[in-house]
Amino acid sequence: MSATNRIFRLQRFWQEHRLRLIAQGSHFFYPNGSQFVIHGVGYQIYDGISSQNFADPLSDVFDCDSYIKSLQDIKVNVIQVAAVNPNLEHAGCMEAFANAGIYVLAPLFPPILLQNTEANWDSTAYNYSTSVINNLGKFNNVLGFVAPNIIGYFSSTVDLPLSKAMIRDAKNYMKINGMRDIPVGVIDGTADTDKDSVFGINSVTFLSCEEAHGDFYGLSDGRLGCLPTDWIERQAQLFADASMPVLFLSNGCNDKYRANDSDNYPLQDLFSGKITKTISGGILYDFLGCSNNRDPPLINSENVLGDVYKGLSSVMATVSITTMDEATYTPTSTSTACPTPQSEWTTPPPTLPQTPSHFKLCSCMMDTLDCVADSIIIGKLSVPDNLGNYMTLLCGEDRTGCPGTASRPANGVYGAFSNVSDGSCTINGSMPDNPDFHLSNFTGAMDKQTPKPVNNECQFLLAQAGENGTETIKDFDFAKTATSSDSSSPTSTGLIKASESGGGLPIGAKAGIGVGIAVVVISAMCLALFLFRRRKRQSTETTFEKAEMDGTGMKGPGKVFEAPAVIAEVPAMNETPIELPSEERPVEAEADGQKRESQLLPSSPRSPHSGPEDGTGNGTRNPRP
Repeated sequence: MSATNRIFRLQRFWQEHRLRLIAQGSHFFYPNGSQFVIHGVGYQIYDGISSQNFADPLSDVFDCDSYIKSLQDIKVNVIQVAAVNPNLEHAGCMEAFANAGIYVLAPLFPPILLQNTEANWDSTAYNYSTSVINNLGKFNNVLGFVAPNIIGYFSSTVDLPLSKAMIRDAKNYMKINGMRDIPVGVIDGTADTDKDSVFGINSVTFLSCEEAHGDFYGLSDGRLGCLPTDWIERQAQLFADASMPVLFLSNGCNDKYRANDSDNYPLQDLFSGKITKTISGGILYDFLGCSNNRDPPLINSENVLGDVYKGLSSVMATVSITTMDEATYTPTSTSTACPTPQSEWTTPPPTLPQTPSHFKLCSCMMDTLDCVADSIIIGKLSVPDNLGNYMTLLCGEDRTGCPGTASRPANGVYGAFSNVSDGSCTINGSMPDNPDFHLSNFTGAMDKQTPKPVNNECQFLLAQAGENGTETIKDFDFAKTATSSDSSSPTSTGLIKASESGGGLPIGAKAGIGVGIAVVVISAMCLALFLFRRRKRQSTETTFEKAEMDGTGMKGPGKVFEAPAVIAEVPAMNETPIELPSEERPVEAEADGQKRESQLLPSSPRSPHSGPEDGTGNGTRNPRP
């Protein structure tokens, strides 16, 4: 090897390893032992429709390159993104930011699913999170992955077990696949600057106790206001003994009417020595994004630096960030005891949901049914994202009527099918047995099928689910079990017919042969023909089937799982139905009629710096709002 090549490899090795941060106690440190204090900004592009429609900001290399100098001028060392499309390439942006010394906080959850009002840790979320890890895990300037605990999804103490389960599974996934142990933490969107965060300190304690633990905790003021100095100081005292780094996020110091007022940017307080002894820094909102009359982004769609940016830049030029050295730092908290109940704190149950189910579980259950929903009907439920609302109608608000698919974090109860997210599987597995069901192929809404033989693996899985799906499936490794089983065991005698196994699925004597209430609702919104039948059949039941999702299509190590529908409002019952000619049956949509990635994230807008759309996702972006 030539001397030039040796030097190049040494330089590359140093470049890669100098970027890897270490979470030690309540602080981040560089590999050389110096403290890393976060001074970052939100870096998010919107699609021009609304502030809820995010696009992937790490996929446009030209934009990333063009913004780096503006980020460096305000001393940014971290950007937080709200959306990542794991099917896109991010090497260009990630390497450009790495060369500039800028780290990235990336979400393990797509923002479209954060609008879901029914908290659950299921196979969709798992599939998306592992795809993000596969995509970004190779970059050493990934500061950490963010699991949600924000308003609109995991928004209370009883939902913290779901956040903790996501952290557990993300860390296990990286370990199993030999990846770098990238920090995984939580952003709490319930911080209140009017009072101290009892919720926050207990959440940190809960997330850090026992074996499954988080690596950092972000406090986000949901009002996106500038954090008051006295509140910052109180939080520094409150989290003095935190067992993980704590940072402030969505610190919205971007009031354009106070752009030239240095008090609009209390950064000297945030980065003073007495604060950085406890708090690991903060992230301002928002470098890019959707502006409004009062709080604009720091830079607009034409790359014009606004007055707020200029004011922030002026203040940052005077800020001196006080740091410590790892060699002189001794963590003050070593306790792993979980928090106890307090007057303002409801202790979350210690039971965490399982790692989302093996993809085989749903298909095993579906194979035992003799009547399933037409794919077009499932499509009408899923496209408007009404599946969760129908589940509420069928099973009740707390899902007590459907124990097999229930997810009740407040009680630490998770049904065997609670983390399977295929819509048809969820509905079919939710309803009890109905021996009087006779509506197969009713007006094209349902399809009759012959129950398939239940093979050894399915029998192995379904037996663990229990009579009503209330048991916990602890072992998905059928191959290992079958190898160690006696050859005369029922699980090693070949295929088992449904009729030979007590009618097939042992959850509710077929765990979902009928869903009559769903048919009534579907008929009201989809088929005028159902209106007449509905008067005669008030107790009708139906089930739904849809091909299982194949995840994001992301190829990488580990298993690929399914993924959850977003819940939207149930359409009004008096909505005018769409009438189909009686002589026609609905035509099933093509399986590839909708791109998978569009179910995870809205597609990225095109850059104003790029050429016309070329079919690769690169093209001209509409101006940001």
